[in-house]
Amino acid sequence: MKVGSNKIGELLVQQQVVSQSQLARAVAYHEEKGVLLGQAAVELGLCSETQVARALADQQGMPFAELDPPPPRQVMKLIPPEVARSLRVVPVRIEGNRLFVATLDPFDIRLDTALTRQVGMPVVMCFAAEGQLSHVLEHYEQIQQGTSLSSRVPGAALSPVFGSAAADAAPAQAAEILEQALRRRATEVRLEPDSSGVKVRGRIDGHISPLATMTLAHGKGVIHGLKRVCNMVAEQSKRPQETSGQVDVGGVVANFAARTLIGQHGETLFISLSLDEARLRPLSDLGCDAAVIEEINLALQTRSGLLLVAGPGGAGVTSALYSLHSHLIPDELVTVSLEKSVTSVLEGVAQLVPTRAAGMTLPELLVALRAQRPDLVLVDDLWGRDAATPLLELVDAGSLAMVGLKAPSVQAALDQYLDPLDDPRFAANRLIGVLSTRIVRTICDQCGDEYLPTDEAAEVLTSCLGDLDGTRFRKGLGCDGCFYTGFRGRTGLHEMLTMDDDLRYLIGRRVLPSLLDRNLRKRNPRTLLDDAAWKAAAGIISPEEVLRLGRKSPERDPFESLGVGLRSLQALF
Repeated sequence: MKVGSNKIGELLVQQQVVSQSQLARAVAYHEEKGVLLGQAAVELGLCSETQVARALADQQGMPFAELDPPPPRQVMKLIPPEVARSLRVVPVRIEGNRLFVATLDPFDIRLDTALTRQVGMPVVMCFAAEGQLSHVLEHYEQIQQGTSLSSRVPGAALSPVFGSAAADAAPAQAAEILEQALRRRATEVRLEPDSSGVKVRGRIDGHISPLATMTLAHGKGVIHGLKRVCNMVAEQSKRPQETSGQVDVGGVVANFAARTLIGQHGETLFISLSLDEARLRPLSDLGCDAAVIEEINLALQTRSGLLLVAGPGGAGVTSALYSLHSHLIPDELVTVSLEKSVTSVLEGVAQLVPTRAAGMTLPELLVALRAQRPDLVLVDDLWGRDAATPLLELVDAGSLAMVGLKAPSVQAALDQYLDPLDDPRFAANRLIGVLSTRIVRTICDQCGDEYLPTDEAAEVLTSCLGDLDGTRFRKGLGCDGCFYTGFRGRTGLHEMLTMDDDLRYLIGRRVLPSLLDRNLRKRNPRTLLDDAAWKAAAGIISPEEVLRLGRKSPERDPFESLGVGLRSLQALF
């Protein structure tokens, strides 16, 4: 096979790992969440990390290293544990005079040089699945000493009872899962049953990581216990449930939103976790620089109108809404927040969940609020035709509204805002600005080191920063403090567009996207990608995080899509 000739999605289909319809789901998720396609397939439960890693190895014409069961201890003694963890590598086998080594990045030339010097023989780099690699690195000394592992847990930090304990340990393990999740800074916990057992995974710094595996019977007991913790009907396993509230986890009060889905092998449980102090932070703590905050202040100085806050799912839209509220001196405001579920408590704010069961639908609540004349109305992920008109009437009455939308860009947010409305010019005239946000992982302070970006990353960085001479970039090498991921914590990227009369005119008339894009660039030359590039140059994030945002799109002739060049059009006049 020609190296790199097939895309990863096509290979997964060819190898009958996923179907064409499943691939289409993964592509849609990849585009919505901004994650790699293989990661999207794994997060949707369509395939395993190992299957994706095998496909990547086939795509690049490189060997794949299976690490379950772990390599022989005689081979693992060739590389000391501290070196293996620092470089995120595992020695697998010796063939002839060459040592085969598993890694997540076989193209890192530094690994080849460092390992050849360490072991005194040529090395061959192999692809590995991240969960298997993390598991072996965690238990490196045990494997070297020939000690059997108490459980085969990929990645894991939970106690050895997982995978082998009796079902009566499940309630205690349910509490332990939440404690471990918060200790590892996880914002989401997923318990997913399949034919082989129940997998426990957590979203840590925005990345899904394996936490544990259990037998099916034991896992169902743990799910049962967690449902009780989350105020669900534990015995109800035939219909989906959804709850939210607060829970005491080892003395720490955490906000949660939990839901179950019913699948072929039983219930899948998802729990989102947050701490109030993590949500209610100043804009500067979210990664907003002084220039963005100045634009926000400019947009909000009238204290009326409508501000859009946009980003894909998990991009920090809710956190940005909460921080914008705090930014406006909340003690001087009468504020109402309309949310799908309340996961963080805002002091002094009426937080409402509009449903028929709660007594009022969203349109009814918005109409009722007109009599109260609130200063600020927050609407998180509830925008639609039924909400648009009554909310804009509130704005006309003098309220300031901030609306959270799931949209990947400023243009997409504007389209989503205008689509439900019969008169886009009416809506455009109420708009004061659009804040677009994303969340990226920050480099671990303990193991961050200077790093030369790849050619692809350098090209993108140059398009944003210009000449890179003298700019020092960094990358995390992995250590105990970051669980060998190279990342610790997250920060936000922001792009703020403040409206003026010319922009409102163009937006209200739904002009060609390319023409609108040209005008957006003139008024707001610093995009999310530029913000990411500046943070990489400052050593806050790695160049790879910049690549996750894509590339700068070239400026196009706004009339090109009509088959008429601008010069040809001008020649008519």
